[in-house]
Amino acid sequence: DRNGIAVTSRFLGWEKTRKATRGEIVDLTATPGMQSGNTQFFDVKLTLQDGKSVTVAARLPSQMAAKAVIAKITTAWGGEGFSGGQKVPPMAKSIPVK
Repeated sequence: DRNGIAVTSRFLGWEKTRKATRGEIVDLTATPGMQSGNTQFFDVKLTLQDGKSVTVAARLPSQMAAKAVIAKITTAWGGEGFSGGQKVPPMAKSIPVK
């Protein structure tokens, strides 16, 4: 929603939800993840003020798909970015590939 994000992960019947407000989020990035043959997969990760990283999406088939996820998140936030609502248009500078 416009106030932040909730990420739920599941493993063998266990479920964990991590919530973060927009004010806690420092950055949202597309990062190279695993590679299979010639295919590079990408992850979308949040970086929080406390330095922790939260994976929002994993093993996306392309950098373009990862950027699309980031664009949807920033659009859901009304085009506003992180830490105090600084403006970050969809698919903008906050999408470095590390």
